[in-house]
Amino acid sequence: MNMGRNTMRIPLPHPVFQAALRLCLAISLAGVLPLSHLWWGETYPGDGQHAFGALVFMAMIGLGIAVVFFVVGSAVQFALRKRKHRRAILTDLVLWTLLAGVLTYAGISARYSDTQEEAGNRASLRGQASTLTSARTSVIGQEPTVDIASINPAFESHDARTP
Repeated sequence: MNMGRNTMRIPLPHPVFQAALRLCLAISLAGVLPLSHLWWGETYPGDGQHAFGALVFMAMIGLGIAVVFFVVGSAVQFALRKRKHRRAILTDLVLWTLLAGVLTYAGISARYSDTQEEAGNRASLRGQASTLTSARTSVIGQEPTVDIASINPAFESHDARTP
């Protein structure tokens, strides 16, 4: 009898355990992008309903990445089936860490862009400003004149000399 040594061995993880672990990691990976954006990212400038839609879209992206993670992890587990199970688990953990880091960075650095209507309004204002600038700089040595009606059609052109 060997009383000084513990001869009991801990069994190696079963492939079902590895798949369950990978599934838990994939589920947690699906929430990394929207949660990192919600906690540390830019706040939504407009209506709250649109902000929720943006978070749902980010969750769908995270879910797609989680499915890719699960499929790649299963392929790696199949490729490493003759080797120690620890390698497949270590590969899952390394892949999860890399993807979680990339998704966290993407969630933090995500920016909202203007809608087409707001972008059109801003472009219109920029066009009006450039018209004013060109009218001011085109007449060198003369008193600058600007036709307000060409800039904003709401204004009518009036002659200052008429009563």
